[in-house]
Amino acid sequence: MKAPTKLIAAVSPPIINRLFLAFIPSLSTIDLISELAVALRQQYGLKAQPRPSTHFHITLQWLGDFPEVPDALVSGATKACATLARQTAPFEIHLDRVLSFRKPSGNHPLVLAGNEEHNPALFQFQKRLVSELARAVPLPKDSRRKFKPHLTLMYDRQDVAEAPIAPVRWKADEFRLIHSEVGATRHHHLASWKLCGSESPTLHTPDLFG
Repeated sequence: MKAPTKLIAAVSPPIINRLFLAFIPSLSTIDLISELAVALRQQYGLKAQPRPSTHFHITLQWLGDFPEVPDALVSGATKACATLARQTAPFEIHLDRVLSFRKPSGNHPLVLAGNEEHNPALFQFQKRLVSELARAVPLPKDSRRKFKPHLTLMYDRQDVAEAPIAPVRWKADEFRLIHSEVGATRHHHLASWKLCGSESPTLHTPDLFG
């Protein structure tokens, strides 16, 4: 007589709740980027599908990965971001290169990227944002890493060498706090701030990580 078959319930991996601050392209720019992603996929013979256009963003600062969204962190970051937004005027973002970030897993992000020469205001804003946040909340250790503004189009096994593209530009006038359910392709926008000041985003606070 055969032993009864044991039924093993499938166990889903725990959800990782990632929090980060980001600029989202304008609606017209999202349409342009979606078209560009399709064109680049065809040009380089990539197999992957572009990411959902609702996920296009430039990360300004990663706040961490958590088993549950920490309310205290959200509250502290919200106050710091609101202060900075009131002091900062909108500015232009300029992305003019395409390349893959090589990953050991072989799942390489294909990104649009920009440099500091064409984005001085963006680099200054990001540096000031990190300084303001560090006064209000604990930040991950990698906050010391050099800022590399990029927008991920898709993930593919093929590695694409850096190449110039016709610049993608938009006016950055709002940034957001985003909660990503890692692996579930879900983004929740927890808060947003309009840049409504008259100052250019020059760093007025000491560099806490210098």
